[in-house]
Amino acid sequence: IAEDHKQSYGLDLAATSTACNLGTGFYYACGSRISGQNHTKASGRYCTGSGDSTEYFTGGGNTLDFNSTDIILLGNSGATNTIGFNVGDWTWNCRAFYYYLPDETKWLVYWLHQQNPTVNSATSSTAAKTHIINGDVHILKGKLYNSYTDSDRTGVGLTYGDTTIYADAELNLDVTTSVNDHVDCSFHSITTKADGTFSATPKTTNITDGSGAGTWGLKNGGTFTHNDGTIRTTSSEGTVHLQANTFYNITVDMSDSTKQTKFRDNSGNTVTIAGDLTIAEGKFIRDNVSDTLTVTGDVEIESGGTLGHAQETGASNFRSIYVKSGGTYIAPTGTTTVTGNNGSYVGLKLENGGTLTHNAGTFQFDSSGETWITSDTNNHDIPFYNLIINGPGIYTNKPDIVCDNNLTVNAGKLLRPYNTHNNFTIKGDAKISGTLGKDAWGLNEPGKAAVSFGSLEILSGGTYTATQQTTTINGGFHNNGTYTHNGGTIEMGGTGSVV
Repeated sequence: IAEDHKQSYGLDLAATSTACNLGTGFYYACGSRISGQNHTKASGRYCTGSGDSTEYFTGGGNTLDFNSTDIILLGNSGATNTIGFNVGDWTWNCRAFYYYLPDETKWLVYWLHQQNPTVNSATSSTAAKTHIINGDVHILKGKLYNSYTDSDRTGVGLTYGDTTIYADAELNLDVTTSVNDHVDCSFHSITTKADGTFSATPKTTNITDGSGAGTWGLKNGGTFTHNDGTIRTTSSEGTVHLQANTFYNITVDMSDSTKQTKFRDNSGNTVTIAGDLTIAEGKFIRDNVSDTLTVTGDVEIESGGTLGHAQETGASNFRSIYVKSGGTYIAPTGTTTVTGNNGSYVGLKLENGGTLTHNAGTFQFDSSGETWITSDTNNHDIPFYNLIINGPGIYTNKPDIVCDNNLTVNAGKLLRPYNTHNNFTIKGDAKISGTLGKDAWGLNEPGKAAVSFGSLEILSGGTYTATQQTTTINGGFHNNGTYTHNGGTIEMGGTGSVV
């Protein structure tokens, strides 16, 4: 084809036996069937401009090597709310793809008929067909759906480069009527401008890179809807930023343990993860050190994963947190609250099998049911600075409790060892308005179940049921509640001990 401007009603290359070279100029076609061979275009623009009332692009099973060419879908007002892409597995290598419909209410869809995705897990499904665009994607106006809306159609997996969604534009990956039809999608990055909308897949959205020097993985300046899906960062960039007030699940799975995913809010100084946070590899840290992080589900930090850094001051709220072997939790200097549960204690806990750094912050257990403080099979100690018990049943299992500063057990609340041999070391002041200890603590455990306090104050209504071994108090001992000696020994240590 000569290297000048071309226009045709449609371009059909599906049946060609050799690859076509579309030159360097501007090519305009009403509809494009460009499957078959690996067709090429060196530069310029390729525009599909109206469709034939059923589809704008048809293709798949091949690669378009369009190099420095911009590919454009320019929607016609008489051919919208219909099929935009009827594709198989298709790869476009281009400079950019531009999507523009006549107004913000119009939409086009990817068409995939009765080809079910492969379900990998509750949060991940691999699409039967994938459209790969190795270039920037600009959704300028109108709505783009990765599936038709009826029950016989399933989602097409989108793998896009740096993607920008502008005002009056929407990318919607939550269209199909069955949860089993949703699929994983991947983007180098996603930027939503003011009045733009990104509606994420209920499965997994992979952020594979970051947008330029700013390393934006997800930059939300418009509307982001998580749809109970997972945002997963897999970048090899040094730092990738995620911005939204609310996510559902986040998985950090960077290329190595030194790479960072930073989170920040749009407004209000709080980022909420309404599901679970999993840190498989890399660091997950605040961009604004004073922001509050709330995870209403569970936090799991695997080997090579780190949550937090020493300069963070904002509060952290978790349903439970599990630091696995090789994982690290660096608490903020503010308060880490474990909210626990409303019933069964199974899986709801603070468990340390790796490295837990209290960072001179406060841990507060604030559940309405039983919650456990425990460790893995290697019996890692759990070091606290300040520890506040504000739940009706907080139990320590395998680890010894070391509190480098103060312990507070509030009225009507309970802290007790599950095992009879647990040691408690409270280096600062212990104020007991609720209940600390249990009857069998230290039973037949000579040399174990040692308890020590910088000072101990049993307030009115409070109870200390002592270990049957030795309780050492290095400062004052004030009993205005109930002290049960339990057959154990009180040893007053230090200078100026007062009873």
